[in-house]
Amino acid sequence: MKKVWFSSLALIFAALSITAQAQMKYIAGNDYETLPAVIDDAQSPKVIEFFWYGCGHCNSVYPVVEQWLGPQESDDQPVESTSETQSNRWAINSRLFPSLKMLGTAIDKRLETQKLQTQKLETQKTENQKSDDIAFEFVPAMPSSRWATGGQLFYTAKALGMNINAETFAQVHNKNNPGIIFDEGKAKAFLVSQGADKEAVNKAWDSFGVKQDMERAIRLFNDSGLSGVPAFIVNGQYDVRYTGDDARFFDILDYVANLKE
Repeated sequence: MKKVWFSSLALIFAALSITAQAQMKYIAGNDYETLPAVIDDAQSPKVIEFFWYGCGHCNSVYPVVEQWLGPQESDDQPVESTSETQSNRWAINSRLFPSLKMLGTAIDKRLETQKLQTQKLETQKTENQKSDDIAFEFVPAMPSSRWATGGQLFYTAKALGMNINAETFAQVHNKNNPGIIFDEGKAKAFLVSQGADKEAVNKAWDSFGVKQDMERAIRLFNDSGLSGVPAFIVNGQYDVRYTGDDARFFDILDYVANLKE
C-alpha cells in the first residue's frame, strides 16, 4: 500500500513540474544561461551588451540591436517648419503672384500630412522593439590590454556626447581602418574627424570619468566569466546568446528582463 502511495505522490509531483515548465515560456539552461554571480547591481530590468569593435559578429548584430532599441535621443532632429509660417509666406507672395496661392495651400496641406506621419512613426512601436521600461547599456569588452584602446575610444566618445558606434564598425570592417581601435593617436584623430574638438578629445581621453568607466567595464566582463562577444547579460545574471533568429532572441530578452524573483 505504501509503495502505491509513494508512486502516486511521485506522479503528482512530476505532473506539477511538467505543468510549471509548460507555463514558462523560456527555460534556464535551455534558452538562456544563469551566471554564477550577479555582475551588475543596477535596477532591473536591464540588458548589457558586451562587444568589441573588432568583432565581426558584433558588427553584424549591431544594426539589429539598433533597430530593437528604436529612435535614440541623439538622433538629429529635423528643423521644424510650421504650417502657420508657411501660410504667411505664401500669403505675401500671393499678393504679387495670385497663381501661387493655390500652390501654397497645396504645400501647406502636404506639410501638415508629413508632420502627422512623422508623429505617428515616432509613437509607433515595431514588433521587435524594446519596451521603454527596459534599460540598455553597451559595454566594451576588454579581456586584455589589446582591446583597451577600442574601449577608451568608446567611453571618450560617450563623454563627448558622440554616438560613433556605426561609423567605428564601418571604419574597422568596411573601410580598412582598424588602427583606430588599436592606436591612441589614430583613435583621437578619428574622433576629431567626426566633429570633436581636438583639445576636448585629449582632455576627455585622460579624464577621471573615462578611467572609471574603463575600470567598471573590465570588472564587469571579468566577473561575468564570459570568453567571447557579443554577449547579452540581462539583469546582471542571465546570459542570452544571439542565434540569428531576431524575433525569438528579442522576445527572450524581454521575457528574461521581466522575470520575477
